[in-house]
Amino acid sequence: MAFTIAQGHPIPELEPGDTGAFTIDIGSDVPISGQQEWIGVSFPAGVTFPQPGGEVRYIAAGGSVNQPLTPHWDPNSRQLRFQHVLHLNDGTPEQNGSYSVSIQALPDTAPGFVELDNALEIAGWKASLEIEIFGPAQGGNSASVQRPADRTYWAWGADRWETSSAGTYDLPGARIPLRVGGSPARGALFVATFSAEAIVGSPDKNTAVFLDVLFGGNLPHPVSGNHRYLSVSGNEWNSHTTLRIMRFAPQTARQDATAQVKVTTGSNVGVAGIQNWVLKIERYNL
Repeated sequence: MAFTIAQGHPIPELEPGDTGAFTIDIGSDVPISGQQEWIGVSFPAGVTFPQPGGEVRYIAAGGSVNQPLTPHWDPNSRQLRFQHVLHLNDGTPEQNGSYSVSIQALPDTAPGFVELDNALEIAGWKASLEIEIFGPAQGGNSASVQRPADRTYWAWGADRWETSSAGTYDLPGARIPLRVGGSPARGALFVATFSAEAIVGSPDKNTAVFLDVLFGGNLPHPVSGNHRYLSVSGNEWNSHTTLRIMRFAPQTARQDATAQVKVTTGSNVGVAGIQNWVLKIERYNL
């Protein structure tokens, strides 16, 4: 009889200090029904089994069983052990499940992959464990989502909008109503893409158009002190695209997060215009 053991997918992605879970899959070359085995996990440096609150659960393939197991955690050796009665290819409702194990990234863990060979073990059969840590990069920030957007919104227009006056303007029609909050607490990560044909000119050829996608009146990221959408372009219409990100933490209070494209023209603008634009918002619920 030979066991197989492997980390399940997807690989968990955590920010420093965050808690999540990874899964373990076990198989056998022969049916097993009712055999009790110890399963071990050695935690790599940079992550730990949460204390208190860490859990180990067995979840059957069809979801008919979701059973808490008793974890035995040794903080000195950084090893976790738990027992389970195996059901592999035996035709029972409990067969061929996976084990969900809590994990926490330490607050000072650097971004990157945290991994350890031979970290998972059953009856002498071993496999590696891998966790991905996300956090601020040098001079910036990062985020990752391992799923498609929960919802995608679109707005577009072909009409030409123009002005010869300095100021800040709502681009007509470039607005998508959004909201966050609720019970249970709900947040969202919004990714905005705006693309348009645009033009700007001035008598001294020294002006610019600034463009933002505000969420509930709040500035997104990244926004520096000189985030130009376009500069003087020789009185020619050209295509330009910008990308912005906005994150609302989970909350119970309802909050307006409506996306609105704002256009700001420089003080000595001669003419500025936008036409044939598209606004796309991707929503990832938190």
